[in-house]
Amino acid sequence: LAIGAATREEFEAVEGRFALTRYLSPSGDLVEAAAGLFAALHELDAAGFDEIWAEKAPEGGLGPAINDRLGKASRK
Repeated sequence: LAIGAATREEFEAVEGRFALTRYLSPSGDLVEAAAGLFAALHELDAAGFDEIWAEKAPEGGLGPAINDRLGKASRK
């Protein structure tokens, strides 16, 4: 899982610097992404990384709910 202000192309260009990457939905399906969000966050948090980055979800459909949850997780 990765979150940041970069576009998908920019994010993929720097992927090699992350020790572990999880894609919530390779096809961009927001229902699939939302379904795997908590498990991915839990897995990465348990791995003990100093930082977790995530790509911002689009603003349509479930995107705002996913981004809200990611925002809340970033403040913990």
